[in-house]
Amino acid sequence: MWPRAILFEMDEDVALTAEALGTWRKHGVLPLATYMRNYKKGDIVDIKGMGTVQKGMPHKCYHGKTGRVYNVTQHAVGIIVNKEVKGKILAKSITVHIEHIKHSESR
Repeated sequence: MWPRAILFEMDEDVALTAEALGTWRKHGVLPLATYMRNYKKGDIVDIKGMGTVQKGMPHKCYHGKTGRVYNVTQHAVGIIVNKEVKGKILAKSITVHIEHIKHSESR
């Protein structure tokens, strides 16, 4: 349920739509399953920046890319990603916190 003060400020249609979608429930702390995943060298992962955690966030050019894990530390993972620069494809190595990656479905 929405707090009463917010409902009075909204139009009725907007309040019903927002409540049905439940978008406001998704803000805040990440689920613990995000931190419980195990990553090993050679795993294929997808990179997706998570806005709720700013530390260790990848650059916007790597958002949506798939890469291979080459290094694993306590809080972060080293990933090799292909990037196109001036018509050439270069293998770039980046370090990203584990909140911003997940195992790829293409593995």
